[in-house]
Amino acid sequence: MAYFTEKVSYILVPNNLTITTNQDNYSIINGDEAFSLIKLMNNTSSLDITGFIAQEEGFYLTIYNSINSTYNIVLKHDTTSTAENRIDNRAGADITLAPGEFTILLYLDERWRC
Repeated sequence: MAYFTEKVSYILVPNNLTITTNQDNYSIINGDEAFSLIKLMNNTSSLDITGFIAQEEGFYLTIYNSINSTYNIVLKHDTTSTAENRIDNRAGADITLAPGEFTILLYLDERWRC
Protein backbone atom coordinates (compact mmCIF):
# COMPACT_ATOMS: atom_id res chain seq x y z
CA MET A 1 0.00 0.00 0.00
CA ALA A 2 1.35 3.43 -0.94
CA TYR A 3 1.28 6.36 1.42
CA PHE A 4 1.85 10.04 0.80
CA THR A 5 5.26 10.96 2.11
CA GLU A 6 5.21 14.62 1.13
CA LYS A 7 3.21 17.27 2.91
CA VAL A 8 0.23 18.44 0.88
CA SER A 9 0.20 22.22 1.15
CA TYR A 10 -2.84 24.38 0.56
CA ILE A 11 -4.78 27.12 2.23
CA LEU A 12 -8.37 26.24 3.05
CA VAL A 13 -10.67 29.18 3.50
CA PRO A 14 -12.02 28.66 7.04
CA ASN A 15 -15.45 30.01 6.18
CA ASN A 16 -17.41 30.37 3.00
CA LEU A 17 -16.48 33.32 0.80
CA THR A 18 -19.83 34.87 0.07
CA ILE A 19 -20.22 36.48 -3.34
CA THR A 20 -23.21 38.62 -4.22
CA THR A 21 -22.36 39.95 -7.69
CA ASN A 22 -20.76 38.68 -10.89
CA GLN A 23 -16.96 38.68 -10.66
CA ASP A 24 -14.22 39.55 -13.16
CA ASN A 25 -10.57 38.96 -12.21
CA TYR A 26 -11.62 37.38 -8.88
CA SER A 27 -8.81 37.59 -6.33
CA ILE A 28 -7.67 34.39 -4.66
CA ILE A 29 -4.88 36.22 -2.83
CA ASN A 30 -4.68 36.38 0.97
CA GLY A 31 -1.78 38.58 1.99
CA ASP A 32 1.13 37.20 -0.01
CA GLU A 33 -0.27 33.68 -0.50
CA ALA A 34 -2.87 32.39 -2.95
CA PHE A 35 -5.69 30.08 -1.97
CA SER A 36 -5.58 26.76 -3.78
CA LEU A 37 -9.00 25.70 -2.48
CA ILE A 38 -11.84 28.16 -2.21
CA LYS A 39 -15.30 27.41 -0.90
CA LEU A 40 -17.85 29.84 -2.26
CA MET A 41 -21.30 30.59 -0.87
CA ASN A 42 -23.97 31.97 -3.17
CA ASN A 43 -27.38 32.85 -1.76
CA THR A 44 -28.53 35.70 -3.99
CA SER A 45 -28.93 34.41 -7.56
CA SER A 46 -26.95 32.48 -10.15
CA LEU A 47 -23.61 34.30 -10.45
CA ASP A 48 -20.84 34.37 -13.05
CA ILE A 49 -17.09 34.33 -12.48
CA THR A 50 -15.14 35.17 -15.62
CA GLY A 51 -11.63 34.68 -14.23
CA PHE A 52 -9.25 34.54 -11.30
CA ILE A 53 -6.09 36.56 -10.67
CA ALA A 54 -3.25 34.83 -12.56
CA GLN A 55 -0.81 32.62 -10.63
CA GLU A 56 2.46 30.89 -11.44
CA GLU A 57 2.49 28.25 -14.14
CA GLY A 58 1.23 24.90 -12.81
CA PHE A 59 -0.86 26.35 -9.96
CA TYR A 60 -3.98 24.27 -9.19
CA LEU A 61 -7.17 25.89 -7.94
CA THR A 62 -10.18 23.95 -6.64
CA ILE A 63 -13.47 25.84 -6.73
CA TYR A 64 -16.25 24.45 -4.54
CA ASN A 65 -19.82 25.79 -4.49
CA SER A 66 -20.86 25.16 -0.89
CA ILE A 67 -23.53 22.55 -0.28
CA ASN A 68 -25.24 25.32 1.73
CA SER A 69 -25.48 27.61 -1.31
CA THR A 70 -28.89 28.22 -2.81
CA TYR A 71 -27.84 29.00 -6.38
CA ASN A 72 -25.37 27.97 -9.07
CA ILE A 73 -22.00 29.56 -9.76
CA VAL A 74 -21.07 29.73 -13.44
CA LEU A 75 -17.41 29.81 -14.49
CA LYS A 76 -17.55 31.65 -17.81
CA HIS A 77 -15.45 30.40 -20.72
CA ASP A 78 -12.92 32.93 -22.12
CA THR A 79 -14.75 36.22 -21.58
CA THR A 80 -14.61 39.64 -19.85
CA SER A 81 -11.69 39.20 -17.39
CA THR A 82 -8.18 40.33 -18.30
CA ALA A 83 -6.78 37.81 -20.82
CA GLU A 84 -4.30 36.13 -18.43
CA ASN A 85 -7.03 35.72 -15.77
CA ARG A 86 -9.61 34.01 -17.99
CA ILE A 87 -10.97 30.49 -17.71
CA ASP A 88 -10.45 28.29 -20.76
CA ASN A 89 -12.68 25.24 -20.78
CA ARG A 90 -11.42 22.81 -23.39
CA ALA A 91 -15.02 22.03 -24.36
CA GLY A 92 -15.51 25.72 -25.18
CA ALA A 93 -18.46 26.10 -22.83
CA ASP A 94 -19.23 27.60 -19.43
CA ILE A 95 -18.94 25.41 -16.33
CA THR A 96 -21.97 25.46 -14.03
CA LEU A 97 -21.37 24.44 -10.41
CA ALA A 98 -24.57 23.55 -8.60
CA PRO A 99 -24.52 23.59 -4.78
CA GLY A 100 -22.16 20.85 -3.59
CA GLU A 101 -20.23 20.64 -6.86
CA PHE A 102 -16.59 21.52 -7.54
CA THR A 103 -14.05 21.74 -10.32
CA ILE A 104 -10.28 21.95 -10.50
CA LEU A 105 -8.51 24.54 -12.63
CA LEU A 106 -4.86 24.50 -13.68
CA TYR A 107 -3.02 27.72 -14.55
CA LEU A 108 -1.16 26.94 -17.77
CA ASP A 109 -0.09 29.05 -20.76
CA GLU A 110 -1.59 32.24 -19.31
CA ARG A 111 -5.09 30.81 -18.77
CA TRP A 112 -6.99 28.86 -16.13
CA ARG A 113 -7.51 25.47 -17.81
CA CYS A 114 -10.10 22.81 -17.08
